[in-house]
Amino acid sequence: MLRKMGKSGGEVGEEEGKKDAGGPSSQGKGEDTPTETTSLLDTCKNSYCLEGLDVILCPTPPEIKSFKSRFWVLVIFSLLCGFQVFQWNTWGPISVSALQAFPDWSPETVAMMANWGTISFLVFVAPVCYMVQHKGLRFSALVCAAVMAAATLVRAFAFGTRSFKTMCHLSAIMIGMTSPIVLAAPPLLAAVWFPARERITATATMQVSCHVGILFSFLEPLLVRDREDRVSSSEIRSDIKFLMYTDAAIGLMILTMIIVYFPNLPPVPPSPSSHTNRLELRQSLKELIRKKSLWLLMISYGSSKGVIVVLIAILDFVLFPVGFSEKETMHLAITALLVSGLATLVSARYADRCYGSIKRFLLLLLLMGVCTYFWFTLLAMRVTYGHTVEVYLCVTICLSLTLAAVPLFFELSVETCYPASEMAVACFLTTFENLMGVILLLFFFFHGMGGKMAYVLLAGSLVALVPMFYVKEQYRRSSFDRTTEQQRGLPQDDGVSQNEELPQEELPQN
Repeated sequence: MLRKMGKSGGEVGEEEGKKDAGGPSSQGKGEDTPTETTSLLDTCKNSYCLEGLDVILCPTPPEIKSFKSRFWVLVIFSLLCGFQVFQWNTWGPISVSALQAFPDWSPETVAMMANWGTISFLVFVAPVCYMVQHKGLRFSALVCAAVMAAATLVRAFAFGTRSFKTMCHLSAIMIGMTSPIVLAAPPLLAAVWFPARERITATATMQVSCHVGILFSFLEPLLVRDREDRVSSSEIRSDIKFLMYTDAAIGLMILTMIIVYFPNLPPVPPSPSSHTNRLELRQSLKELIRKKSLWLLMISYGSSKGVIVVLIAILDFVLFPVGFSEKETMHLAITALLVSGLATLVSARYADRCYGSIKRFLLLLLLMGVCTYFWFTLLAMRVTYGHTVEVYLCVTICLSLTLAAVPLFFELSVETCYPASEMAVACFLTTFENLMGVILLLFFFFHGMGGKMAYVLLAGSLVALVPMFYVKEQYRRSSFDRTTEQQRGLPQDDGVSQNEELPQEELPQN
């Protein structure tokens, strides 16, 4: 419960409160001066307590305002996200061409290029989270773009040398190092730059850009020819060389754009909670571990997203018995990714405008997902005959329902754990997502399970649905935003002004 706390250290001037909080000074000055033993909570005029956790709101923001520059920041970071995922999946779509161009490569070499992404994420997620928490978004985005530009340059400069294979592995590791920023930072950027009525949409836009990156990676065969085009290995190497230099140019362009203009914070916060100090990383982790609802959300999100990752990874294998060729599967994947990206943005915008109903919306999406995966199981196991249009429709709906739920999972988790750091919460979710994806994919290697992966996907969708029924829906951050705006006479944000959708026990008591 959020409630305003009484001042135990006497009436303290606004200037002193701002000075202690590290903010700029103001013209107003109080009568008493805090002693050395006075805590920051006591020296602030505007301090709140959220279920026993100190939420320091000091200094008081003079106004709440959104800036148009937030859209530039969103576009640049979305480009960064899409490019990172595109680089992670560089070799998968052109694996046949790569094996023909480089005789010392094997299928395991191509698979390992993608595996480095998951390995690097699990290794670097903690230090990257610490960096974002303490250095801010601009520094972290610069580091991410610089590492990715260096990774693409390493491949380009080493092309044609004996060390090219080694440099490709090193490049894959470097690209994987940046994945925690791309996967976990969107909720933080949305909270810092966007008002409450736009936060979910902003998060969804950055996450959809990752889908677009995967989509563009599937278009690489348009640039790199293979043996079916009756070309020699040297001609294929020439195509791959052109792709490597193109990737390096794009990486340098994105780095330049971030250097030119990518502010760490807006001049004025877009919402009261944007101005609130978050818990330190260590304290955030302690609070997250104790959150029962977060664990339930992690299980649900990890199972749901893990299922879709496995589906995309083995779509060729699952649809081969149905009569789909590799090219037909590629066209199906592109269509499904386009439609699911649009569905994600639509669902996010709806959730932004109808705040307070995220859990119900998630339950609906997950329940429909179970039904669709049951349909997919019938088609994949040839229990029922499916035409090409029916397979297209089934796979597209599966992807759309699952990916549309992703930004909603992030938003509800952040709301539940506020004032814990958005970055810490997102890192928790994405780490569990990677673990669940690995666990589900391991079933593929069990003897006799390869042809029954559709059952594993159906089971994963059921595991995702059940925990959501036990999640306690809380809107701690939005309640803080709305109540603070009411108490200070600030303009009400349309996205959080719908009282009937917010639980009354989450509102501040005056």
